[in-house]
Amino acid sequence: MLRAQAAAEVSLFSRIQWVRQTVAMLDERSSFHGEIFVVRWISGVVRAHLPAFFGQHSSAVEDLQCGLEHAGTAPHPGWLHEVHYRLDALRGGGEKATDTPITPSPRMARIRRPVTAFSARRIAEVVPGRVFALSGFEFTEYTSFVSDDGRELIGIRRRHAPDSARSAYEALRAAYPALRR
Repeated sequence: MLRAQAAAEVSLFSRIQWVRQTVAMLDERSSFHGEIFVVRWISGVVRAHLPAFFGQHSSAVEDLQCGLEHAGTAPHPGWLHEVHYRLDALRGGGEKATDTPITPSPRMARIRRPVTAFSARRIAEVVPGRVFALSGFEFTEYTSFVSDDGRELIGIRRRHAPDSARSAYEALRAAYPALRR
């Protein structure tokens, strides 16, 4: 992926060969590593980012679809955002896949369009009665802390999707009714 992202820095004279070599490396790793989510994710998003000239559209769709089929092995549910985004672009339902940078980590992902959750909602009590981790609220994750005196609930958002804050708060209150407002 790093090699593909560096293609713009390669002279125009050498760039086509550079991209073709990168695609050959993707082919080799994809065939060698089979159904490993991260390998197919990288292959799919890099191929989706290539101009049509390189003929990688169907391979990108295949790799990204494989990612959906093996979503349970993703390092984090947020990785699926890029899969859905690129598939949507390749199928003509969104921006061109080449118009936006590849986001290699869910922590770096930005919401590009309104979305629904791609993972189940989950609330975990990390420190009993004090620290709670909430995920599955669109593409936003929250960590909520109860103040020392127990009178305040402090929420920290890890991704951008402000409309999900209220539903996350309500879900936390429903799961732990003893928390103060």
